[in-house]
Amino acid sequence: MRNLWQFIEKHSNFLLLLILEVVAFSLIIGSHRFQYGNFFNASNYIVASINQRFSNVVSYFSLTSLNDKLHKENALLYEQMHSFQLQNESLKEMVMQDSITTPQNSFQYIPAMVVDFTTNQQHNYIILNKGRNENLREGMGVVCEQGVVGTIKQVSNHYSIVMPMINTDTHISCRIKKNKYVCFTQWNGVHYDRLCLTDIARHINITHGDTIVTSGYSQVFPEGMMVGIVEDVQDDESESYLDVQMRTYVDFRSLKYVYAIDNPLKEELDSMYHNIAY
Repeated sequence: MRNLWQFIEKHSNFLLLLILEVVAFSLIIGSHRFQYGNFFNASNYIVASINQRFSNVVSYFSLTSLNDKLHKENALLYEQMHSFQLQNESLKEMVMQDSITTPQNSFQYIPAMVVDFTTNQQHNYIILNKGRNENLREGMGVVCEQGVVGTIKQVSNHYSIVMPMINTDTHISCRIKKNKYVCFTQWNGVHYDRLCLTDIARHINITHGDTIVTSGYSQVFPEGMMVGIVEDVQDDESESYLDVQMRTYVDFRSLKYVYAIDNPLKEELDSMYHNIAY
């Protein structure tokens, strides 16, 4: 209390001036309509600005739920788009050879978000925020808007571990788009955006800039999904196969939204393979 009185006594002149200015300002505003109108407009502007900033803050925090909604809608659009592509390809094959391959328009896409990942290890991984409770299972393919990401290796009730293409144990069945020649991806553990393509014979026509897509044979990924672009081709006469380097479509260091692929027919096909007698 003593300190308060000392402060008032020390700054009494300034405080008195401030009080008089407030009183004078109030008298001017109250007795002149023009000044009152200006003050009223100015105060409204300040209040509106504060409300706008508050609204922006609220809108920012509501973006999370909006993004989740858009993510689910994108999954449905993804299914429809791929279904239309497959129908178009099937019609082309019917005209050319009067036959249709195994139906692939049954693929369903389950949206998920990346919560953690690595890109600098030999056995890189990606963790998703959905698991068994959202119908994710081991062996399901994972893609994003750019293309193939990897396959689910392990699931819990609420999370999943994905083994991406940049994992030395991952091998994705794919093909050269222009000639449909089948090959496989393999990561050498060096660059997070580079893969090797294996089993490409020396006589196969493959050049820089060729597009690599999924083959559809594994039933994990639909046929024709983007995998990467050929960066370099080396032909060593002492080897039976070409040394092909590919740049991935997917940027694994900026992954956020992905889709797990559910193929209801996969278990039936796996059972058929298991029962084949050699």
